[in-house]
Amino acid sequence: MGTKLKFNSLLAPVDLAGRSRVIVERALDLLAGDAPSLILMHVLDPLMVDFATDHGWGSHDEIVAQMRRHAERDLETYRELAPAEVEMATIVSEGVPFLEILRKSEDFAVDAIVMGKVERHVGIEKLLFGATAEKVLRGSLRPVIVLPIDDDATA
Repeated sequence: MGTKLKFNSLLAPVDLAGRSRVIVERALDLLAGDAPSLILMHVLDPLMVDFATDHGWGSHDEIVAQMRRHAERDLETYRELAPAEVEMATIVSEGVPFLEILRKSEDFAVDAIVMGKVERHVGIEKLLFGATAEKVLRGSLRPVIVLPIDDDATA
């Protein structure tokens, strides 16, 4: 009935939970053009690093290095989802999540940002990630597509 949105380049920040796969799949569905590209991004939140450091799980540098290795490995698993014609890049960034997302969207001049928002989760994750999605919506100079994701989505 209506026109389906299509973009040539997208930034998809993911938290690497099971539902991240759904976000990647939906972002891939939104790509079109001669050289479509998807940038998958994960942000290492300093609050999480500080929490781990404060609880004696390692030094700041050790925690960041370990989190970065895990994030890079997890992001790489999504490459298999992309068709051959889609250029997929991965970024692991450190900083305040919404600021890093906004910064990278401008640095790479993407057509839009695609994010997920958990629907039924009521814990701290909803407060943190929901706040991130809202701040990205408010601060972005680019279109932002917020996908409602079922809390149990792991497909």
